[in-house]
Amino acid sequence: ELTAAVFGAFDPLHGGFGADGKYPLVAPLRLALELAGTDQACRAILESTLDAMGWGGLYDDADGGFFRCAETRDWRQPRTEKMLETNAQLLRLYLDAGRILGIARFTDRGADVLRYIQTWLADAVDGGWWGSQAADGPYYAADEAGRRGLPPPEVRRVLYADWNGEMVSAALHAAAIFGDDGLRDFALTSLERVLLAAYRPGGGVAHAAGEAQSVRGLLADPAAMTAACLDAFDTTGNPVYEMMAEELAHYAVRTMWDEEAGGFFDGAAPSGEAIGRLRDRLKPFALNCEFATTLRRLAAASGNGEFGTAADRAVAAMAPLAAAQGALASHYLLAVRAAVLR
Repeated sequence: ELTAAVFGAFDPLHGGFGADGKYPLVAPLRLALELAGTDQACRAILESTLDAMGWGGLYDDADGGFFRCAETRDWRQPRTEKMLETNAQLLRLYLDAGRILGIARFTDRGADVLRYIQTWLADAVDGGWWGSQAADGPYYAADEAGRRGLPPPEVRRVLYADWNGEMVSAALHAAAIFGDDGLRDFALTSLERVLLAAYRPGGGVAHAAGEAQSVRGLLADPAAMTAACLDAFDTTGNPVYEMMAEELAHYAVRTMWDEEAGGFFDGAAPSGEAIGRLRDRLKPFALNCEFATTLRRLAAASGNGEFGTAADRAVAAMAPLAAAQGALASHYLLAVRAAVLR
């Protein structure tokens, strides 16, 4: 029933999910990809949406890369900011769709997304990826020739820990698919750069690496970096990466876990200086589901069953909320499927 509700939000006319403006929701497409081998309807949902996003108004054919979202149901009128997080997630999705479904155009689009990221957002000297490229309607309305006389949109040169974690994972995945040792080494260098700048023993990772005033204690940062460290461990076999994954997960459990009801809050307990809504601790549905899957991986890698127990309790805490999430209930379904498969 929950799976039917997720795909009931599919837009059969234009692809994607919802009847208004469109965001590139990756989780329901991930679920469709998992089911595509035995369910032709899921395969059709996946293919039509990937085509609509990758060859429509959401994609920049001149410079490459996906825009943040579209104002209209048919993927036109994009909000032209390009975010590292969006492109990292879609890079991996297109590569996986191309490989699993045997559709070359999806692999090619993934390769083009990677070229955009490495050209515009990567710090080719020291490693790491900048957070975003600014919106600029007139620039993106011009074709490739017209852009030569315009200054390119500004790149926001901030190394966000959570988005770099996602990109490390995506880059390692792409490097394995393409057999690209240079990309693999760049991803590992980037992971180490961000951790060196953002990590504090016993204090997790700062949200923005190298920013003196950056906030600490947000769940998204150790969650993404734990997954990236596990991917680095799987790639290299270096136990230092696995140990760092354990350290970051222990920090999240110690500072953000709800022992009474289960699940993770979005951040550590606020200080006495916090005001207004900063005092409110919420439990992010999607992030709890995603982190639970990472914790199960960590339990298998480390042999520490406490991580698996936390994963089970986090998913159980999200179960009563899933039916109200629409297409985003796919995050819960993916976590449940990952638990069963593992």
